[in-house]
Amino acid sequence: MANLPTIARAMAVAAAVTLMSGAASLAATIQATFNLSGPAYAVDPGLQIGTSTTSGSFTLNLSLGQSQVINLFDIWSMENQVNADDLTPRALFADFTLAGTGATGTAMGLVNGSISAPFQWGNINWMAPVILQAQGGNQVVISLTSAIFGFASGTLASGNQPFSNGHVLAVVSYIPAPVPLPAAGLMLVGALGGIVVVRRRRSKV
Repeated sequence: MANLPTIARAMAVAAAVTLMSGAASLAATIQATFNLSGPAYAVDPGLQIGTSTTSGSFTLNLSLGQSQVINLFDIWSMENQVNADDLTPRALFADFTLAGTGATGTAMGLVNGSISAPFQWGNINWMAPVILQAQGGNQVVISLTSAIFGFASGTLASGNQPFSNGHVLAVVSYIPAPVPLPAAGLMLVGALGGIVVVRRRRSKV
């Protein structure tokens, strides 16, 4: 008869193979909308920005475990130089809504100007990714990339010059729902824990 560790390893391998084959065969159409807002659009104090859009949508066909990169929007500075007040970060919010489940989430980016003579430029750096609950308990994770924008020698370039724009990309991932440990697995864990307790008690006698 196979010993307990061998059985446990076999169960783990079988579960992993099942999950991998199931994930590879499942796919979904991911539809989402987004809206941009925040004090980064406002005038002084802070580095005022412009973006190629303030709202939009995207549709992707992804298999479980798959990711895709899209160009979400372009960003530039509305100012012609970085002043002292532009060095303090201000927030830009990207609100996402997932079609089907109606799940919502917000990504926050911090915008500020930087100076390193004779150059000046703007930065946007995003915080944590957005995690949205999709159908079937799976998840859509949206991670936004940081960007440098409005770069020019000695001054920030105007937003109507294409080379001065920064590109904010979205990495959209479709990942499986967390899988609960099967009841048999829980019983096995409990049994192993009981064995450890018994052995400790015997060693103290």
